[in-house]
Amino acid sequence: MLLIPKRRAAAEVHAATLDLLCHLLTQHSAIASFPYVCWCNCATSVSICQTLCRLALGLELAVRPCYLEFSPEQAQIPTRYVVCGYFFVCLSRLTRAVAFVVWESGIVDKTTKTLLVVFASLGGLCLFCCGGLAIWGWNLSGQLLGTADVPAGMSFQQWRDSRPDDLKVRGPAPQDYDLESPPRGVREVLYQSGDLELKAWVKLPPSLAGSGVWASNAVGGSLGNGTADLKDLKRAPGLIFLHGGFAFGSGDLDAVQLAVDSGFVVMTPMLRGENGNPGSFELFLGEADDAAAAARWLSQQPYVDPNRIFAFGHSVGGGVSAMLSLLDDVPIIHCGSSGGLYPPSVFLGWADIVPFESTPEARSSRLLVSNIRLMQRQHFAYLGLGDSLQDAANSAKAEMARLADPKLKVEMVPGDHFSSFDKALSNYLRECNANP
Repeated sequence: MLLIPKRRAAAEVHAATLDLLCHLLTQHSAIASFPYVCWCNCATSVSICQTLCRLALGLELAVRPCYLEFSPEQAQIPTRYVVCGYFFVCLSRLTRAVAFVVWESGIVDKTTKTLLVVFASLGGLCLFCCGGLAIWGWNLSGQLLGTADVPAGMSFQQWRDSRPDDLKVRGPAPQDYDLESPPRGVREVLYQSGDLELKAWVKLPPSLAGSGVWASNAVGGSLGNGTADLKDLKRAPGLIFLHGGFAFGSGDLDAVQLAVDSGFVVMTPMLRGENGNPGSFELFLGEADDAAAAARWLSQQPYVDPNRIFAFGHSVGGGVSAMLSLLDDVPIIHCGSSGGLYPPSVFLGWADIVPFESTPEARSSRLLVSNIRLMQRQHFAYLGLGDSLQDAANSAKAEMARLADPKLKVEMVPGDHFSSFDKALSNYLRECNANP
């Protein structure tokens, strides 16, 4: 083989060729960048490879400064391509080291050396192909799971409202529902969200029950004996409760009886496209506007203290509640959720019901995670220790670590996605009561 008598020159050509490939890769552009930790790992690999070469051969191998001095914050080179470049640098240096040891040792014959060269070449080709597949996979994951950054100088709502309509499917929410009438002590009302007139149930606490606040149990009925009868009533705090799933049922209101018993007027809105409501299912987008509209309706009721209104949701409703922390004009002090902190991967699991074109921008406009720095008010996110949303909690904590005073509070409570609800609600009501 030509490499045997000219082993040093051939090894140098091999290394230089791969270095050129590294350079080309690092100049390539991409949409998203691979996590910074991979950069650190690959830098460590280069260091290890250099050390092995020094120990085995007494050689001092230099790596181009553009690799060692690269900083994703300072250079316009996508990190994923620098990672791939570092991989090939490591491969070239290690191949050279192995080649020198094998040829200088004399422990193998010419045929074995030839086979080693052939298999090493095939292995390098396979690794090159795997590297290409990895880059393709990282690009694909960026498209499927990535999110977009809100431009500097814009609030989240300004950016969200400036985006074009991304719905590709229009229709009702993807869950069946029962036609139920409100039970005794509960009133069905109508509230306005944009040009949509939506339904909600409202339940009074013991302090207001029997006070004549309501004249009847009819939809949209008037106050009992006029506002004059309410002047001596102590206004109660209000809680918007956002149900789980994609349809409301009477059991959802029963689930927050603790809030009613604790003195809160509880309003459980049915969102657009749910329970026969007009509008189309948007999955965390228009539904957040409906929740904000419900809070505004509740703040205007003469038996509710407009300065003490809160929002809490479970599961999907928790995701909607989390979005309220990002919106500009919502008359709530803070909001909370139980099992409602979602990562971008949730849309993969819901692929059969996602009504929008799944782009990084569309995902960012529907999630709190990746937008924590833009929060307008506090959000208390409770997650069960057995909940499957741990990845979202980890992502949120990493994002929060970069902020001086994050408005998101993540708390783990006993239970899974469902059994953790009671504890989460109890803890959140404690936070509400801390705002007299």
